[in-house]
Amino acid sequence: MNAYAHSKLLGEQLLLKSAEGTCIKPIVLRPFNHIGPGQGLAFAIASFAHQIALIEAGRRPPFVEVGNLCAQRDFLDVSDVVAAYIKVLQCAEKFDRPQTFNICSGKPRSIESVLMALRELSRVAFEVRLDPARTRASDVPLAFGDSHHLQQATGWAPEIDLMVSLARILDDARMRVAVAES
Repeated sequence: MNAYAHSKLLGEQLLLKSAEGTCIKPIVLRPFNHIGPGQGLAFAIASFAHQIALIEAGRRPPFVEVGNLCAQRDFLDVSDVVAAYIKVLQCAEKFDRPQTFNICSGKPRSIESVLMALRELSRVAFEVRLDPARTRASDVPLAFGDSHHLQQATGWAPEIDLMVSLARILDDARMRVAVAES
């Protein structure tokens, strides 16, 4: 377990321990990698979309700089994440004990496969170039979850297809690049 995961686990344990002997029934939400328009460029998918939008606008040479493409993540549209939060809030009163829910798609996808999906949506061809500065020594090779408990307890399920999410992200990046030009 890396330091980030360990800190999250300790936070959950602290929350649950502090509620013992009280009438408080904590609900722990574990959102996995959520994506959507407007996400910061420090995140891989947003960075890829921004670079592609710049290439399409003729403001960047035709290559996308990447880090580790082998890592696999559980991506979920931010709208699905928000819908899960709402479902949990709507159902919170019926929980008779503390709950922990994973908010995720349950489908690990490689960063490379997501980049290739963005390539399909791109209006121009581009190369992919590894930038060692974009890799992390502590990168977890595989991170995905199981949202079965959340689905059973609330009726929530992911609705937005990854390609729809990626199209929205790329359209947002295109709009931001166009606005920056004007």
